Amino acid sequence: MLGRAKVVLLDYFFNNERKTGPDNRPMRFHYVWEDTANSGFSELGKTIMELGADVDTLEVEPTAQNLSRASIYMIVDPDTPLESAHPNYIETSAREAIVEWVRAGGSLLLFGNDKGNAEFEHLNLLAEYFWNPFQRRQPE
Repeated sequence: MLGRAKVVLLDYFFNNERKTGPDNRPMRFHYVWEDTANSGFSELGKTIMELGADVDTLEVEPTAQNLSRASIYMIVDPDTPLESAHPNYIETSAREAIVEWVRAGGSLLLFGNDKGNAEFEHLNLLAEYFWNPFQRRQPE
């Protein structure tokens, strides 16, 4: 199968939005595997698994060790202070780990949302490393 032995890792650290669930407890939503509404990736996850790959999540800051199990790492819609009381930003240590992981053969997918609903400053600092293949920045 096309996806055999592959893992698609979805970020849950930079995108950590919560809403009140039916049981009045906070639940993840918005670009997560388990969200079955139009705001989620449940159908994408099913398709990936039908192709033979596994889906997984990363709920902590990315490091060389926890990225090593992934073939693809997706960062979608990093939180702003309006979406999360304590947003996690893509800081230098995470950028360095991600850049090195990509250089070692990993595939990175970055998805931003519309202005005001995604944190772009730190996402763009990461994207900058891959912007111009002839003048790639070195990790700080």
